[in-house]
Amino acid sequence: VMGREARLEYASTFQSCYLFRLLYYAGTLYPIMGAL
Repeated sequence: VMGREARLEYASTFQSCYLFRLLYYAGTLYPIMGAL
């Protein structure tokens, strides 16, 4: 159970990090695409 909880916690942190990175890249690329 401990390993399973650790895996779920790791997955949640990874997902939030991935979403943050996705939003960061979208925020940096959006002005460039708008300029084009």
